[in-house]
Amino acid sequence: MSDNIKNTPAIHTNIHKISRFGNITLMVSPEMMAEAGFEPADVILVRIGQHEMEMPIGTGYNDADSGEPVCCLLTGPEYGPGWVVLALNAGNMAAEMELAKAFGTDMKSGDGRCLAACAERYLRKAGMSSDEIQQLKRCLG
Repeated sequence: MSDNIKNTPAIHTNIHKISRFGNITLMVSPEMMAEAGFEPADVILVRIGQHEMEMPIGTGYNDADSGEPVCCLLTGPEYGPGWVVLALNAGNMAAEMELAKAFGTDMKSGDGRCLAACAERYLRKAGMSSDEIQQLKRCLG
């Protein structure tokens, strides 16, 4: 582990959605990150399942070089309340974080349908009912 990692309390959250590009949107807001003491340019450790990755916090995908990870704090009118997104600039973060292994699926890298199935399995493990998952799918389009 790097000495650059910000020494603040951990934030435990769930995955809100996974984009077709493999970006992982979390169920935490930029405001909640700030309240916990995190800010742009901090380096954080992200853990999903057994996989860990260090990344800087940024305000956009281009805050990391091509192929490098970034935790984006997306704010502004186009983002509503704001989103926290784990991304790999010009890459697939879900594949890099090995979500298939973390959630026990046979997901192929970059396969959006398998990513959706992976997210659905995660929601079921978290206790969400089939009806609630279907309602969420309708809301997310």
